[in-house]
Amino acid sequence: MSRLAIFILFACLAAEACAHFPVNAPLAQWQKDAGYRFDGLDLDEGNSDSLFVCLSFSGGGTRAAALAYRVMKELRRTNIVWKGQSTTLLAEVDCISSVSGGSFTAA
Repeated sequence: MSRLAIFILFACLAAEACAHFPVNAPLAQWQKDAGYRFDGLDLDEGNSDSLFVCLSFSGGGTRAAALAYRVMKELRRTNIVWKGQSTTLLAEVDCISSVSGGSFTAA
């Protein structure tokens, strides 16, 4: 087989690996009180509504789980005064987003 034929074959195989994802259909209408909203959550009374803290943990197996654990441990040690009340940054966490290895700690 010539080099050109091998190149064309490789290019066709590489193009075949390209993924296509369906496009989500647009919403017909938006409902303010439906779906996932922070207003509808029954949050812990010790958490302030005026401070929004969101954590995001990456993947990577044991390394990611260990990093996420250490971050949360340090947030627990970090004291802050917010609106005249003493609390920790971990107590103020409102949501956690994670993938793969970071999900073990996030759970």
